[in-house]
Amino acid sequence: METERLLLRPWSASDLEPFAALNADPRVMEFFPRALSREESDAMADLCARFLEAHGWGVWALERKDTAQFIGFAGLNIPATAHPFQPCVEVGWRLGAAHWGRGFATEAARAALSAAFDRLRLTEIVSFAAPSNARSLRVMERLGLRESGLFLHADRPEGTPFREQVLYRLRREDWKPQDRCGGDLSSLRDPPRRLSLRIPRRHPFQEIQDMAYRIATLNKISPEGLGLFGAEYEVADGLSGPDAILVRSTQVDTEGFPSTLAVARAGAGVNNITIDKATAAGVAVFNTPGANANAVAELVFTVLGYSARNLGEGIAFAAKTAGETDSDKELDEKVEKGKGKFA
Repeated sequence: METERLLLRPWSASDLEPFAALNADPRVMEFFPRALSREESDAMADLCARFLEAHGWGVWALERKDTAQFIGFAGLNIPATAHPFQPCVEVGWRLGAAHWGRGFATEAARAALSAAFDRLRLTEIVSFAAPSNARSLRVMERLGLRESGLFLHADRPEGTPFREQVLYRLRREDWKPQDRCGGDLSSLRDPPRRLSLRIPRRHPFQEIQDMAYRIATLNKISPEGLGLFGAEYEVADGLSGPDAILVRSTQVDTEGFPSTLAVARAGAGVNNITIDKATAAGVAVFNTPGANANAVAELVFTVLGYSARNLGEGIAFAAKTAGETDSDKELDEKVEKGKGKFA
């Protein structure tokens, strides 16, 4: 990707040395528990490069157009740490100290947000930093992200510096036209299908009833089944923009539900769901045979077994033999001898 002054490009071997110097700089790493070794820095660059190659988006190497100089990174990341607001995608950046104060971080991050919202169609982006990291917090605010509360970084044990972090969030509907990147995003690969990433609609600093995955029911579903969903789910009839759909017989055209990631039919088969469209869009479709279907299957198997093994005559034989026999041992012997006629 390209902005007025910057290239957000794939990583190269020549980036490793300046990247290691950046990660060893105490000014750059001031708000992290410690600086990185050369091995750790190289491993981080390799991880970024491989993710970018596999997905067509991620954390890009950052290069100044005027000097062709590597100055750091910026882009989109799926945190590996189990933060309380996961799953999510974060926007992040790290620049060498010599390039601070020139608006490069804001310019690069704005390009990443344009990619996230305009090309990848993500519904929300987060970012976070230590409360004392005023520079990064100012960049978040300039980008339009808004403070959403404090949390404890899961990778940093109690007593670790900067364990407390402040979370910022931005939803796609709040991404303003004037915030969009004015540069060239043509090199960003279009996603071949809907991204299989679930972006949370709420966050843990709100009341629990507000933190929900939204599931729409299109038919009457048994309350016993719906009762299995916990407090993190909002389940209701006809919800707009649902994350998932529960249906019985209603026809479902998945194109009419662009935010939906899964459709589950309470019944056998998927003939009332546009399965081809769902497959092309990466929407998972499930069918869950209900009590009636299970009962029918059990009856069918019972009848098949009854007819295949001549069970009626076998039962009559066992009853007649029991009436003519004085001991259990004698009964066992007669049944063992005569059962072959009913196999």
